[in-house]
Order: sequence, then structure tokens, then C-alpha cells
Amino acid sequence: MNADERWFQGHLRELDEAECWELLRSCEVGRVAYVDARGPMVVPVTFVAEDASLLFRVSAYSELARHLPGAEAALEVDDIDYFTRSGWSVVLRGPIEVVPSDELPPVDARPTPWPEGQRSLYLRLTAALVTGRRLLEA
Repeated sequence: MNADERWFQGHLRELDEAECWELLRSCEVGRVAYVDARGPMVVPVTFVAEDASLLFRVSAYSELARHLPGAEAALEVDDIDYFTRSGWSVVLRGPIEVVPSDELPPVDARPTPWPEGQRSLYLRLTAALVTGRRLLEA
């Protein structure tokens, strides 16, 4: 790509909360961001969007299980078209809690992890702040 092809830039537009939730419900993979003793960390997870929260599951012996319950965290999802240089990004921030088994949705409404392995601990990220932006092509 030469300088002439990069002449026009896209337009950035803030998304309202309803648009953010619509986009969150259209995705099943996001990146959880949190801070541990070594600093910031970002890990991909599969999730399901609930009313005002996101539900995901992890191994009970994972770093996520060790650091997330009771902590503040963020989850980011996006979709980017490199050809048109457009896309969107949504970030949800809030506290994370362990979900007791009697509060879980029906099995077919739970997140399904992509990698193999036992992931029996369900975590909920409750929305304290939801923000999003869409980059429109030039």
C-alpha cells in the first residue's frame, strides 16, 4: 500500500449502549483483560451475553480462576475489515463473580469453550460500563 492509497481516513462514531449489547450478543469470543501481580494480562474466552452481564467458563485451576473472582476486569470484542479499514469494538467493564450452579442458565444457553479440557467454573462479568466505537470506511 502506498501513501496515495492511505489518503482518506475513516470516521469514528461512538456506539450507544443498545448497539453495544447487540454486537456483544452477536459474538462468542472476546478478550478478558485483568491485572495480576505481574501486571496487565489479556486472555481470549468464549462467552454468552446475558441481560446486563457476560457469562464465561474457565478451568477451576487456571490463572483466570485464581485472579478474576472478586476483581474488576474488562472484556473486549471487535470485528475488523482490513480491506475497507472499517470495523467496531465494544468494551464491557465491571466486577467478576463466581456463578453458583443454581444460578446457571439451561445447558444449551451456556458458553461452549473451543479448546479441549475441563472448564467447570462459571464466571460472570457484570456491566458497570459499556462503551463501543465503530470505524466507518472513508
